Amino acid sequence: MRLYDTARGEVVPFEPGPVVTMYTCGITPYDSTHLGHAAAYVTYDVLQRRLRDLGHDTQCVRNVTDVDDDILRKARELGVHYLDLAAEEMARFDADMRVLSRSRASASRAPRRPSTTSSASSAWCSTAATRIRPAGPCTSA
Repeated sequence: MRLYDTARGEVVPFEPGPVVTMYTCGITPYDSTHLGHAAAYVTYDVLQRRLRDLGHDTQCVRNVTDVDDDILRKARELGVHYLDLAAEEMARFDADMRVLSRSRASASRAPRRPSTTSSASSAWCSTAATRIRPAGPCTSA
């Protein structure tokens, strides 16, 4: 297998060990899933499936941006807490990805309501820190 190495700016042989770890940027969950989301995650799904076919175990992690101007604006428009909006849209995203038969990420960052603050700027400090929750093995949903 050969993959594009962004650091080198060229296609290079990909020679992983028995476990391949991957990271993909997650969505900013303030509205419906769109074709761009599907394209990104189907690409990673195909790569994971090929690596597993070659005998590798895979672990894929994605982040979720749950504090962002788009989320804050949309939550104000709807009159809901921004983390409730993020959680609802993440559930919709996960359902949409299951329909595409995409393998799940091994872990993803779960939106959580901060317990000690109510302002968006200070909430960012408590919610944007890396918190990973297990999402099960990278197997077909």
